[in-house]
Amino acid sequence: MRRVRAVAAAVLGAGLVAGLGGCADASGAKAEHRAWAFEGKRLTVDVDDAALDVVAADVEKIEVTRRLAGHVVLGEGPKASWALDGDRLRLRASCSGLLTDCDARYEVKVPRALALSVRGRDGAVRVSGFRTAVEARVEDASLRVRDVSGPLDVRSTDGSVDARGIGSRTVRMRSADGSLHLVARTAPALVDTDSRDGSTTLELPGSVAYDVRTEVGDGSTRVSVDRAEDGAHKVRAHSADGSVTIREAG
Repeated sequence: MRRVRAVAAAVLGAGLVAGLGGCADASGAKAEHRAWAFEGKRLTVDVDDAALDVVAADVEKIEVTRRLAGHVVLGEGPKASWALDGDRLRLRASCSGLLTDCDARYEVKVPRALALSVRGRDGAVRVSGFRTAVEARVEDASLRVRDVSGPLDVRSTDGSVDARGIGSRTVRMRSADGSLHLVARTAPALVDTDSRDGSTTLELPGSVAYDVRTEVGDGSTRVSVDRAEDGAHKVRAHSADGSVTIREAG
């Protein structure tokens, strides 16, 4: 009897897995929209277990588009919530059950005058178009930054950081476990990077010389930009375990 029950449970489990089908993809799911008036100077977007795309745009309010997709066996979901609490926009999505396959995606349009902070967990984060200060902290997630010209300060606990089209005077990038990649469109006054476990690649305009200082525990170092000790454009790159490459953008 015990063997029959075990076989039946295995068959049921296989059937449940098959019933979920392929991986959930919310990119084509029905869009839900909401907007909030905001009078502050800096917005914090706090997202958990969902992909996030934050864009500086010609809007007067904070505008959010949400898409959800998924399947749950012996449980519930996908469920999601969104709320603006003071200067913090909280975005949440979840599924719970014996077997789950869920996907949630948020697009947030932010007035151009606002500075931005991001707190992201367990989902890819993308930030683009900001001329104001951008600060981001993500966990178990990749971070992509595009076309930012305000001060940039980004950090990832477990995931890569990729920043391109950057016109910021100051750039700070940190990663505990993941690669760092910067492509600057204008020569920054300061680039400061620190990677515990992952490679670092900095691509900088060749129109100026840089005061470059590197410290690498375990990995190679390659610097091919023009250098000027005590120059106005400073690069500080530290890596505990991973190569450092500093070269001309192009």
